[in-house]
Amino acid sequence: MTTTGQHLDGLTIACQQLIETVGDLRVRGHIKEHPEFIEHSAGLVEVMLVEVREAVARERAAMDFPPLPDGEAARSHRSQVAGFVKHHCNCGWCRNES
Repeated sequence: MTTTGQHLDGLTIACQQLIETVGDLRVRGHIKEHPEFIEHSAGLVEVMLVEVREAVARERAAMDFPPLPDGEAARSHRSQVAGFVKHHCNCGWCRNES
């Protein structure tokens, strides 16, 4: 049995692999990794998305959150992306040394 932290670490790696795959497809026009590895990661992410979408549907039905102004979710996402782009880290992982 895995802990929540281990589960989230696995999802982080799966998401990162899919992000890199999308980059490969857009830049090179093909994947670099074996399709089985990518399919495995995609399966993990699909299960995660089902879980998250089910939770979103429950929360919307319960109406525990106030409605957001139109476009607020997209604005918030753009702000988070801008913060990520400004991120500077000197760790081995970020320098691709891990």
